[in-house]
Amino acid sequence: MRLPEAENSARPVILYASNSPVTHVLLAEIHLPQRNYAAPVADLDIYLRLDLDSSFSVRTIRARAEAQRRPSQKLTSATADKSGP
Repeated sequence: MRLPEAENSARPVILYASNSPVTHVLLAEIHLPQRNYAAPVADLDIYLRLDLDSSFSVRTIRARAEAQRRPSQKLTSATADKSGP
């Protein structure tokens, strides 16, 4: 995966459309595989501030809670495989 390049490409979009909830979900999706769990938690916090009432918010709250439980923990490859994309 080329996550740094993906993040560099996403940053201008986020700056341009900072009030668009989906841009913050995109950034969280980039940060999750990096296993820096504080970053996707922050990304999803912004998403939830912008779009708390959508049907996607329930899933986002669960994803945020999962990332928050692992603030600095590295996943093993077996755990990562079970969690899915």
